[in-house]
Amino acid sequence: MSLRAIPTLLKVGFAEAAAYRTEMIVWVLSTTMPLVMMLLWTSIADVSPVMGQGSGTGPRRSESRKPSRCCSSPPRCCTRSGCSSSA
Repeated sequence: MSLRAIPTLLKVGFAEAAAYRTEMIVWVLSTTMPLVMMLLWTSIADVSPVMGQGSGTGPRRSESRKPSRCCSSPPRCCTRSGCSSSA
């Protein structure tokens, strides 16, 4: 083996090692990505139905808000259910 071959062998060896590690990273990501996506969509579906599918088990946005109070002005503002007006 000549001394001129050593740099080429090092380059080839480094390229093989980099390709192996890159392949391992791709394998890990492709193996875990379905689990990550399932957890993501499950958490989204808990909040509200996705495109009309599913019932959603978590609180709805409208339910999580505090009910609005009636204003003190006459009937137009106080016609919503649950609003008691003294007028």
